[in-house]
Amino acid sequence: MNIQRYKLRKFKLHLIRLSQGFLIALFIWALSDASNFDTARYDSMLASPHYMVRFIGSEELANGNEWDTLTAMSKLIGALSTEISNPISTARAVGTYVSKTEFLKTNYCIAIRKLSVGSENLVKQYIETSKGELRERLLFVLGNLKDKSVHALIRDISQTTEDPYIRLHAIEALNEYSDTLDIPIFKDALSDTLWAADFIDENGKPINIKYPTRAVAAGALNKLGFDVMWRDNDYKILRER
Repeated sequence: MNIQRYKLRKFKLHLIRLSQGFLIALFIWALSDASNFDTARYDSMLASPHYMVRFIGSEELANGNEWDTLTAMSKLIGALSTEISNPISTARAVGTYVSKTEFLKTNYCIAIRKLSVGSENLVKQYIETSKGELRERLLFVLGNLKDKSVHALIRDISQTTEDPYIRLHAIEALNEYSDTLDIPIFKDALSDTLWAADFIDENGKPINIKYPTRAVAAGALNKLGFDVMWRDNDYKILRER
């Protein structure tokens, strides 16, 4: 069983498998007036009781050209803030290893990141007035774009947070920098114990990978010249840099 292959697949939450829930969401979306790209339509989608409708709304805002970047980003950051303060559901999202609310928060950030390319200063303006989890997730948006101005802040978050998802996203963002100064953080993350998760394969069978953050750290170290492999149900450094 190739655990590395599942790691790469499962950490891209926006590439979930087509499922019954997804098909239902597509049906609901199809009933809307796709030609009417007005504020009310997107507000309705992002407030839908169906998490996949919210996801589709965020995808449309990120990939369409009906709105200027500021308007689209404002709606997505507003949706992210709402999801943080009022989670849609803690039940597991179909085809993933995370809850529906974490699925949405992660994908909102992916959508915001798409809009942020060339418009990083807009995100920085929101960061200046944000606090807590919203601020942290917006920092990760910039980190995934390799913005050097937030590197140290993300490094600090990765070492101090007790939130398992925030820890994971911080390590993911640090991975983008490929900075040797982060090697001690990645090594420490190889023994991360904040979060255990069960992965599901294409046939719906569980594949037990206990600590997803370790998998990201292993990939980061491999990229920096280490030889890290899955051995004896854990990631092991077989060769130093």
